[in-house]
Amino acid sequence: MAMASRLILLAVMLTAMQLTGCSNTPKNTTSEAYQLPEAMPAEQARKKVVENAITQLGKPYKLSGNSPIEGFDCSGLVFYTHLHVGKLVPRRAEDQYLSAVKIKKVQPGDLVFFTTDSHGKHIDHVGIYIGHNKFIHAPGKGKVVTTSSLDEDYWKKHFIGAGNYWNY
Repeated sequence: MAMASRLILLAVMLTAMQLTGCSNTPKNTTSEAYQLPEAMPAEQARKKVVENAITQLGKPYKLSGNSPIEGFDCSGLVFYTHLHVGKLVPRRAEDQYLSAVKIKKVQPGDLVFFTTDSHGKHIDHVGIYIGHNKFIHAPGKGKVVTTSSLDEDYWKKHFIGAGNYWNY
């Protein structure tokens, strides 16, 4: 009987510990983990996003990377450039697409979204439009941050749409 009571007590304690762990707020929430600079006017922010993206040209691709030191993946580049103009955007390309304001006419500093998976079901690539039908992006493993053209057949075929965080 004593053994059964101990097992029940242990089970209750473990359950309580698990439930308490689920209710805790993470120590580093998104807003606490990053010190945002003061947001700037939209036109100034667009220009700065493009300038920041240009300075990352040649940086290595790094899965889940979002800094010049470690390298970038596509959504990490967007996260980094927007963070530096006071805009905290989601970290994943699909979440960036879902949360961005959809637009028809693309301007420098806007985002261009693609689906590169074989089924075309997921938004899995994003770039920063810089004008003249060109965009900057981190294309993939073994490559570096580079420019590409929306006129290239590959990108035309996989283009989903454009959006930004400047039109409210």
